[in-house]
Amino acid sequence: MKKYALYVILILFFSCCSDENLNTDKKIHLDFSEKLDSIPIDSILVSMELVPLELTEKSAIGSPRKFLHVDSFYFFLDSKPISLIQFSESGNFIRRIGKRGNGPYEFRLLTDFVLNPFTQNIDLLDPTGKIISYNYRQNQFVDEKNLDFSNSDLRAVHSMMNLSHNIVLLHSKSDRYQLHWYDLYKEQLIKSDFKRKYDFGINSLVSLKRYNNKVYFINIFDYSLYEINEKNFILVKELDLDDLDYRSNSRIEQFTFEKRSETNYDEANMVFKENKTVFPFLNFFLGMHSISFYRNNKVVTLKIDEHGENHKLVRFLDSQANEINTAMYESEKFVYGWIMNASDYKSYFPKTFLTRNNLEILHGWTPGDNPILIKYFIDVKNSIQAE
Repeated sequence: MKKYALYVILILFFSCCSDENLNTDKKIHLDFSEKLDSIPIDSILVSMELVPLELTEKSAIGSPRKFLHVDSFYFFLDSKPISLIQFSESGNFIRRIGKRGNGPYEFRLLTDFVLNPFTQNIDLLDPTGKIISYNYRQNQFVDEKNLDFSNSDLRAVHSMMNLSHNIVLLHSKSDRYQLHWYDLYKEQLIKSDFKRKYDFGINSLVSLKRYNNKVYFINIFDYSLYEINEKNFILVKELDLDDLDYRSNSRIEQFTFEKRSETNYDEANMVFKENKTVFPFLNFFLGMHSISFYRNNKVVTLKIDEHGENHKLVRFLDSQANEINTAMYESEKFVYGWIMNASDYKSYFPKTFLTRNNLEILHGWTPGDNPILIKYFIDVKNSIQAE
């Protein structure tokens, strides 16, 4: 992946909306024209607090993949080396959680972790076939469940969401079916659904989201958002992209899942770029009123108001310098992110966010330091949620 001078992963946390705020129209037309009104980020986020993360031999973050704010702690999933790292809210290092291995409560890989709403423990997903439960309040592992895929063609899973005490939803980025319902108590696969029609080189652009105690999934192959429960799923929104719909391009048919051994990912990406088609990047967010897409190898974010009108969100998920990579999660009333390289911060942050304290933190950062955690405060009255 290209290393940007400023690498910010924005993670959204605010759940004060009710389902009454959701657009009840199932089908939404999306407009990608350059004439769309732009919404500056500082009209939604009113202030910013920076938190330097303590750097020690054990706390160094190599390549963060996911972040959660749980109670008074920050948790980072680091892939280099693979581990879960815990910090206090002031940025002090607390511990690395777990270790690689084949023994009890050990993992070979980690691709996801979630706060289990039914146990209040943190569940860690080892995609090679294990879910480990960690009680962060008592600093101990409390359970481990095997993922038995022996009676299916499922080989690896990459993200998860708990649907009940015993049912977990697993997502695969590469197998024939995208979603899998798994019974942890019986340790068996219940069913699989959402068949993968195409095999593209952008299979990471899928996300599961928990919002208002419900789980949502966007099927990137039909531009539709679904609510998922422990037994089935419900269509929530369907997106209409007219001629920007990749399925309107006959050349796409050469990249079906059945032909995956013949798939040329560079050629597939070129088809998207040449024909200006777009691909969903992640689930609806910002109170379920916005969604992101890849277009011409850049992330474009559209805000959808209650009447179905589209607007661009600028310098939030996309920027002129194409410096941002994103992953979204919603809870509470804040937007979190982190900066891997603070040397070029002026090209991103609005001037109103560059307070004396924030400037001191940014100026104090040197290459090799840990990332700087960003905590944005949302203007609830003017935010998308309030519409």
